[in-house]
Amino acid sequence: MNLVRAPKTPKGNRTRERILAEARHVIVEQGFDALAMRDLAKRCDVQLGNLQYYFATRDSVAMAVIAAEAEADISEVRVAMETHDDPDAQLAAVVRRFFVRWRGESGLIFATLIYLCMHKPEFLELKKRIYRAFYESLESLIRSLDTEVTPVELRQRVALITAIMDGSVAQSTGGSRTFVDAVVATVTGVAHGRSGPGL
Repeated sequence: MNLVRAPKTPKGNRTRERILAEARHVIVEQGFDALAMRDLAKRCDVQLGNLQYYFATRDSVAMAVIAAEAEADISEVRVAMETHDDPDAQLAAVVRRFFVRWRGESGLIFATLIYLCMHKPEFLELKKRIYRAFYESLESLIRSLDTEVTPVELRQRVALITAIMDGSVAQSTGGSRTFVDAVVATVTGVAHGRSGPGL
């Protein structure tokens, strides 16, 4: 999901990472509308022309910040799968990790994506690519829970699980341990095909 050219030098990589970190900070603290290329260059202590070598526009910076956040989410799925041997424990760990991430700064980054999707088609395309990659990361986990699942059922389950996780994070009472446990149980049921429409 890499959206920008990779710098050719370690210094270039550090500069790019600093730009993304500062842009992420602005988006989280002040919102997308506060992200301005000239201000970002000043925050990063680089010339505007140098900043534009890495990211031509504020949209391209925002897209890279959002893509990096999505890549971190997918990495969380991998970590959960490597940390636990039991597929049910892996799935529970994924749900719990995302609750923490999505109720924090990561949730603000994705709220920005949803807002921008309504106004800019390139962000809608980015959202589609992010969800496709996220679904693919969950598919092998769900398949390990139910080896008989058909490809169509698998896609439905993954989409439903993602919708449950997305929606439950937005609930005002969603942070309690009891609520998170209920979400884990619901997601596990859907993953096994024990609940949900058509399952």
